[in-house]
Amino acid sequence: MQKWTSKFVSNADYNAFRLGCMRLTQILHLLTKLGIPTIPEVCPNSHSVITSIKNRIYRGSKVAHIVTRYYHAADKAADGELHLSNVPTAEMLADCNTKQLLKPTIVVQHAAMGMIRMGL
Repeated sequence: MQKWTSKFVSNADYNAFRLGCMRLTQILHLLTKLGIPTIPEVCPNSHSVITSIKNRIYRGSKVAHIVTRYYHAADKAADGELHLSNVPTAEMLADCNTKQLLKPTIVVQHAAMGMIRMGL
């Protein structure tokens, strides 16, 4: 089942993960220099992405630099330098900015983010 679900991970999901991990590496380097060691929690927007990363199954673009960066990011997860966790769809606060949702859901998500209700 795990291999089957990871087939449907899009290149955009892989790309978002690898880019996020690249930026996270830079931030972690700075925090380490400041004496603040931490293990960040990364929450990809798809359970399939998490499964793919944990099992090191990459089915995205075969462009060499993308594949290399994906595996670099997956190695960080395997080495325990970051923690992967899934956020249930109902708790994804950024969805109100990227998806069409019902008005009650948008109001709840805006309130959870501390945004002021403007004309809702």
